[in-house]
Amino acid sequence: MLNPTLALFLSIALTTSAIVIPPPSSIHLSDPGLATGNLSLPDPRFSITSRFATPLLPIDACLINVMYFMTEIAYGDFTQRHEPKTYRVPGYDEVEIVTGTAMTARFLFWGAWLAMEYMMNNNRFHDVLWTLRWEETVLGTIKIQTSAPHLSLPDSNNIQGFRVPSTGNGTADPKATISDTNISKDSLHTQFELFIYFFPDGKTLTKYEIFMVCYTGLLYCARKPTTASLQDFGDTSPIGDVSLHLFQYGPSLAYAYIIRTLSQIPRYLLEHPLGFREIHFELKFGGVLSARGAITKGRG
Repeated sequence: MLNPTLALFLSIALTTSAIVIPPPSSIHLSDPGLATGNLSLPDPRFSITSRFATPLLPIDACLINVMYFMTEIAYGDFTQRHEPKTYRVPGYDEVEIVTGTAMTARFLFWGAWLAMEYMMNNNRFHDVLWTLRWEETVLGTIKIQTSAPHLSLPDSNNIQGFRVPSTGNGTADPKATISDTNISKDSLHTQFELFIYFFPDGKTLTKYEIFMVCYTGLLYCARKPTTASLQDFGDTSPIGDVSLHLFQYGPSLAYAYIIRTLSQIPRYLLEHPLGFREIHFELKFGGVLSARGAITKGRG
């Protein structure tokens, strides 16, 4: 069961099957017009190298913090330059992400994605410094480490916290008619709701499979302007035969809300008694269905 603090932090409606669950066929998983595969893998000229240290990382905190690091980057433009920062999520702040130099969003995102693919595939969760390169040129570093003691941070001005979104009136329209290039994470409209359902016969998944397919979906969304309207897409994780599918229904929904959705699903399943399983979900705005999606294993 979600605790009240988490429910407030998400600012969305998350439920198990409080209504009749539509059958899997109703979400058109076999739509022949839907491309699947890895839609936006890192450029092959980009690479990372690691330097692992001894301290062990708490795995759940590591996965959650990398998820929110990616989410922060995804909400901005893919060519936006980010100054060095320390990123940490309340409630999972045993781990922090530290960027060592100013880098554009795509390099930060690709670096984090490749790092997690390696760490999951090798089940290697230790403090680590990743060096990012474009061909032979060093771009900068991303450090994933156990957090520094909080008492050492009161004078720091570079800690990127993940605030509880405002519960006041939202300012962002869910449609792609906003003049700004991107929608701020703090301006997502509070009428947006995400409903998560478990398939009655759903397969059990691993936490790595769920997190990696959502990381991969974020990698796709990060390349889109956050105000652009969702177009149907499917993506496959490099870990397990796990796929993510999203479909537009009714009024168009901006990619900012897809980013929000993908960032919340793993944390919800991590803290749910049923754990990691195949799911389908609905995205609503003002009570109106705008998109549907599913995370499945071995179903195409």
